[in-house]
Amino acid sequence: MALLTGALAVAVTVGSALLAHKLGPDARAGDLWALRIADIVAYTALSVFLFGALTYAADAAIDSEGLEPGEALLDAWDRRGPLLAWGLIYAGVLCVFQIVATSNAAAIIVALFLVNLAWSLLTFFAIPALTLDADRVGPALAESARAFGSRWRQTVSGLLRISFATFLAAIPAGFVFGLGAGQAEDQQRRGAELTWALAGLGLGAAVISLASATAIAFALVLYRDSLDELPTVEPAPRDRMRLRRRVAVVTATVFGLLVVAFVIAGLADDERGGARSTESREASDPGYYLVTFEPGLEPSVEDGMPILLQGRTVGHVAEHRVEDGRLIVVCWVQRQYRSLARHAEFGTGAVDPRTGVPALGMRPDRESR
Repeated sequence: MALLTGALAVAVTVGSALLAHKLGPDARAGDLWALRIADIVAYTALSVFLFGALTYAADAAIDSEGLEPGEALLDAWDRRGPLLAWGLIYAGVLCVFQIVATSNAAAIIVALFLVNLAWSLLTFFAIPALTLDADRVGPALAESARAFGSRWRQTVSGLLRISFATFLAAIPAGFVFGLGAGQAEDQQRRGAELTWALAGLGLGAAVISLASATAIAFALVLYRDSLDELPTVEPAPRDRMRLRRRVAVVTATVFGLLVVAFVIAGLADDERGGARSTESREASDPGYYLVTFEPGLEPSVEDGMPILLQGRTVGHVAEHRVEDGRLIVVCWVQRQYRSLARHAEFGTGAVDPRTGVPALGMRPDRESR
């Protein structure tokens, strides 16, 4: 069930990215917001149901009772009404936070952070309360606030540790996924990048699954402890030593993965030519295009200046030089716009509307559209 949670997060993220790509760069803001809200509602509603099943399984494990995944899912299905209601409420609050977060006012951002933090802490025990005791969302929220009030020190301390461990575990997954986010055009390198991207998504799903299972188990243990319903079993000294060894092994494994990820990232950068100087770049490299201008435009072109297409930054000037009385400009264009760049006209005098800095304009021919 924990793996289902991670797989759900990855599936929603990938599906959202594919739909956003299908909408294209000229998609309306309303369409993008509708897509984002649909993602939040779908993921939150389904994940709350899975969290309920995880809570039932963890509760049975605490009492030394075996509960199969199918039985835990059936128990959560019996509570589908309250769980769905809580999922929709939580999703609605997240959508409001997303909308307010678009404000540029510093005071609003700080207030939003504090409200979001308070909301997350006060509702941390809502799912254990909703699955084990309360039949409605209102009493479950009251129970969650009561449990947090009685165990707030342990809650904050435990969440900080879980968040830090999740952050460390997510770094290798991010690096591996980043290795597949290149701009290769030949089929062989594109296949290698796809392999890295899928491996990164798999690691990300595993990290999300582990973090979700840990957070749910932690919330359940503290919730039952606030009700004095935990079994009082003191671990033997040998069990404590075994636990310490396991913690040491997990920590060493995480740091080992970090080292491996850094090494792989460095090797990948060398293979992609990230350390090459600008003098060695040629127009035959993927994404680079030679543009020839008449002499006299040298002061209006600078290395690094953005390239604009209909007000959107699609690349930058990698290098410019004068050869045989003509201005030669090497332009780098993002992958999704390269089919347009092959038959485009470039001109000086454009201005980035967001920053106001000079830019190089790109206007595709009608045949390339």
